[in-house]
Amino acid sequence: MRSQVVSVKTAASNVPCTYQLPTSMNATGKVHGSNGGLQAGDIIGAALNNLQYLVRMPTGCGEQNMIGFVSSIIVLNYLYSTGNRQETTRQAALNKMEIDYQHALNYYHSDGSFSAFGDKDANGSVWLTSFIVKSFAQAQKHIYIDETVIERSVDFLVQSQLETGCFRETGTVFSSYMMGGLGQGWGWKKQDTPQGALTAYVLMALMEAGLDSSNQTINRGIKCLQRKLQVHKDRLDPYTFDHVGKH
Repeated sequence: MRSQVVSVKTAASNVPCTYQLPTSMNATGKVHGSNGGLQAGDIIGAALNNLQYLVRMPTGCGEQNMIGFVSSIIVLNYLYSTGNRQETTRQAALNKMEIDYQHALNYYHSDGSFSAFGDKDANGSVWLTSFIVKSFAQAQKHIYIDETVIERSVDFLVQSQLETGCFRETGTVFSSYMMGGLGQGWGWKKQDTPQGALTAYVLMALMEAGLDSSNQTINRGIKCLQRKLQVHKDRLDPYTFDHVGKH
């Protein structure tokens, strides 16, 4: 078996392949062990055909609930951007999003933060709060989101910024997916958090919530990333910097 890399940097790319077609086929229409290929264009569209697995009722902790919440946002954004008129699908996603939103408030702390288990946790998580701020801001065009909740969560994130401009984790994260795969297992502690990655994550959330590059918190965060970028040039991509430049 051989694989080949197809460059996506240009408008058009191709990989020439030569196959010897069989002279006869078996009952299944396939030759065992033969070469094959799969072409997929509309990835999200394929997911809609199995929406019952993507749009589910809220379950689990605050982290698991929000992962499901974001799935509904993706579905709705896809439907609106493509002009898809699947009303049943749209309504199912809206209904689930509203339930997930109410469920998320169960994990809301008095200081504006969120955590996996709400008041059972001593402190809220900067990772999870950032994820929720960004998600709630994106969901506002679909359902009602209490603006006060977002504002208080933004205040919590701002207060979590260090004098260096970097952000610190204050709680515990259980899902590595919440951190873009940076976590190393169950119960990722605050002392284990890479500051550069967390700072980029928080900045994206704050900008999604309406803060722009003229904000002092954003500027200080950018300086933190610039320092981290000089030290770890292979670990930080320019996505956040590009996003900041557009704000």
